[in-house]
This record gives sequence, C-alpha cells and structure tokens, in this order.
Amino acid sequence: MSELKKIMAVDGLDIKDGTASSAHKKNWYDTNIIIRDSETKEVLFKGKNKVVLSGGDIVAKKLFDIDPDTVIPTYNDELGLDDGSGAINGSAQFETTSFAGTAAVKDDPKILLFCIGTDGCGTEGSQIYTVDYNSRIAPDALVPFRFPTLEGDLNDKLKNETYFGHKEVTNSSGQTFVAYYFKAFDAPPTLYRLYSDGSAIDSEVYDSGNPDVDCYVQLTLKITKEEMREYFIATTGIDQCRFNTISLCAGYPVEIDGYTYFRDIRPVTKLNISNEYMIDVTKGVEIIYQVYF
Repeated sequence: MSELKKIMAVDGLDIKDGTASSAHKKNWYDTNIIIRDSETKEVLFKGKNKVVLSGGDIVAKKLFDIDPDTVIPTYNDELGLDDGSGAINGSAQFETTSFAGTAAVKDDPKILLFCIGTDGCGTEGSQIYTVDYNSRIAPDALVPFRFPTLEGDLNDKLKNETYFGHKEVTNSSGQTFVAYYFKAFDAPPTLYRLYSDGSAIDSEVYDSGNPDVDCYVQLTLKITKEEMREYFIATTGIDQCRFNTISLCAGYPVEIDGYTYFRDIRPVTKLNISNEYMIDVTKGVEIIYQVYF
C-alpha cells in the first residue's frame, strides 16, 4: 500500500475536511496553505501561496484590454525546450483545442500545467524561503517529473496527455535522457460557488440574506510513485529525492505532426514548503489546490 500525503493549497484562512471557510477568507489572493497527511490529518506545514510577477502580468492582461506582448522570459527559452519547431512539418504551427478541451492560444494562455523544484527551502526543513514577487522556480532547480533514457522514452499517450516541456539531456558518461519538466492536472479545474454551509448558490443568491459566499476553482495535482525518482537516481542519488516548491503555470498548446507541445510556459504562482522527501519508492503526494476569486 503506497503512502499518500495530501497538500491543501487554499485561498482561505481555515480548512476543515478540504473545505475553506468564508468567515476567515480575506481578499482576493490572500492565501493560507495547509499541508497535512491525508491519513492522520497531521498538519505538516502552514504558509502563504503567492502570485508572482509573470502571473500578475497574465492576470492583468486577461482582465483588461491590454496588448498581450510581454518581455518576461518563458521556461521554453530559459530551458531550451523542444517546442516542435524541429519536427518534419515544424514550420506549420497548428494551435489546437484538443488538449483537455482548452481554448488556450498564443494571445490567451491558460493555467494548464504545474512544476516542482528544490529552491524553496534550505538544507534544514525549517529554512523555508520567502517567495519574492519577482521570482520563479529557477530553471536549474526544476525537478523533471519523468527522466527516462532516450531509448526508453515515454509512450505517445503520456507525451500527449500528461508530461510536457521535454528536453534531451546528456550526462558526462554520454548517456542521453529525456527530461519532462511540466505535468498536466489530474482532473479538470472545477468552479465552486457555495454558501458558507457548503450548499451551492442559485439564482436567488442576492435575496438569500447570506453574505458569506465563496467562489473558487479547485485543481487536483498528483506526484505519483513513478515520478521524480528517475531524475535523482541518474544525478545526485535517490537519497536527495525531494521537492520544496510548486508552481502553477500558464501556456498554450500546439499540435505538430501528431504531438502536443506547450509554448510560452510561464509561472503564475509559487508556493515554498519544507523539504518533502520522496525517497520511499511507494510514496505518492496529492495536492488539492483551491484558488479564490
């Protein structure tokens, strides 16, 4: 039986059984992060999520009629990711809505991916770094979800539905691996509009007499027992297998020669936590992410 921990990322200042409390929720994007073991309910961490510069840039352009051009670098450029331009028909860039039904395009990116890394905490678990607004997970601190050898690369289904942002990496021994830095959500985002008692609002909401209502989007992210280990085994060793920072990322998909690539990948949020070690090869982590509006 694999161990499973649950990380709750919630834009509200109280949590009971996975539900945020309106009575304690502050302003838009005021956040409280509660990390707990899903079996014992032991609270492992409390802190605040933060929308970072590139995320603020994306949100501002969505809310107002502003030119979408940006000077903020993308992970694609910083990491040198394969974006399909080298494919046989790479010059024909087809924007697609086939990936998870998204309508994301170059001028209207969506939050569709997440990534993890190791620059959120020091060696000691208590050394959790404050998230600066002008920051992101540094490219060299990103941990690939999968890191197979080139010969044992992932199948087409996984490459088109689950793992994105890939790049070939050759080590000092001449062995080539394929790093997949970004992962799709495990369930489509769900919009919840609820009264404080947990019941859904209806067309009588303005006449209900109840001022305590919530509007939030819930995301489900997972780090499975198959992930992360390949990278650490091939580099620093399984004893260093950990993550301590998480980002939601926006971008848009293109379909080229039957494969889906994500372009203009930028972080929207950054959450730093204590070191979460994944040395146990049976361990999985579930992250329930609630974003309030």
